[in-house]
Amino acid sequence: METKDKILIVEDDETIAAFLIAVLEANGFDTIRASLGREAVTLISSHCPDLVLLDLSLPDMDGMEILAGLRKWSTLPVIVVSARGRERDKVIALDMGADDYLTKPFGPGELLARIRAALRHVRTAAGGEVGRTGVYRCGDLEVDCVRRRVRINGEDIHLTQSEYRILSLLTRHAGKVLTYDFILRELWGPSAGGSNQILRVNVANIRRKIEKNPAEPKYIFTEIATKNPAFTTVCVLTDKEEIGSDGVTGMQSMYVFHFMQELCRTAGQDDIIAFRNSVCLSADVTAAYDPSWASAFEPMNGTYAGRGIALFKYTGSRGKSAANDASAELVGYVTRMMDADDVAWQIGELGRLDLGGGGTIAKYVANRGIPVIDIGVPVLSMHSPFEVIHKTDLYMAYRAFVLFNQAAE
Repeated sequence: METKDKILIVEDDETIAAFLIAVLEANGFDTIRASLGREAVTLISSHCPDLVLLDLSLPDMDGMEILAGLRKWSTLPVIVVSARGRERDKVIALDMGADDYLTKPFGPGELLARIRAALRHVRTAAGGEVGRTGVYRCGDLEVDCVRRRVRINGEDIHLTQSEYRILSLLTRHAGKVLTYDFILRELWGPSAGGSNQILRVNVANIRRKIEKNPAEPKYIFTEIATKNPAFTTVCVLTDKEEIGSDGVTGMQSMYVFHFMQELCRTAGQDDIIAFRNSVCLSADVTAAYDPSWASAFEPMNGTYAGRGIALFKYTGSRGKSAANDASAELVGYVTRMMDADDVAWQIGELGRLDLGGGGTIAKYVANRGIPVIDIGVPVLSMHSPFEVIHKTDLYMAYRAFVLFNQAAE
């Protein structure tokens, strides 16, 4: 499936903007428009255009300021489109990093030719096969940077705009190790901050679409910085939950936390800070709404079989006393991760709070200062001789846990 080059039009004049949009969209480009300079700066970071058409005379700031700020972090092609026809203005703009300068008025043919040339220069600058032909090939993978098409074994692969831009950037730097900060800065600009989650989720999606086995990637590899890893993933399997999680193998035992303390000390890290910066999913089932025992549930605040993996902050045991106490930030982190990969999820309570009921081991993790939330499959007739789950919920749980582990790579 081909995607279109996206052009950001920075123009406050409604008539000129409408003309540019009509010409570009009639010739196979996607367009977005900003009428103010500050709006343009935001759209460059949030919408990742392939090229900017920049007017210099804007109501809130001079276009030269936008150009100067952009060139501090990006090589995104910029064509100045301005009524300023003096040679001095052209020289200043080009010296500040503009790729071309087009003086108003101009014809649509000249505009399109200059846009094609600017985009072609970007691809040529990549060097190697991409620079020569505009196409990157590796095994069964083909990335056509001219037609913006991605194929595996000759079959089109659908990527979102963000996924395509990430893959295109990687192909232009094939064989090199790119840091998270570099990719974030190139695609989303300085406003992306230090959060890698949006990038990790998108790369996980790309792997799922182009790799035969995402767990053993052939095209996109993650270099683990063994001297200073971003994350260390730990899977804890505990026993004796039904009798209070006591004993050496229960979650109330210190064995897990002693292990993590020893792990931190081996790496020369402070265990208190490590616990505070950790994230935990407490993978346990929850009770699905049961119409046969409707009085034990809150219909408007419960979870249902067949509606996706369930998150539950309060367990229902003794009101809110057995809570995992997940923060809003943790809930948002987990739900955004699942939303980005179309994982169906729901949120609710484990039964009526005033009736009490089950509990989970998440509270023991929370008591150690580790952010944690309960997440799992809703079970119909939980703890009965015949428990039933929905296969969709089980599959969504699998995908959610895979995403969580990939995000920690």
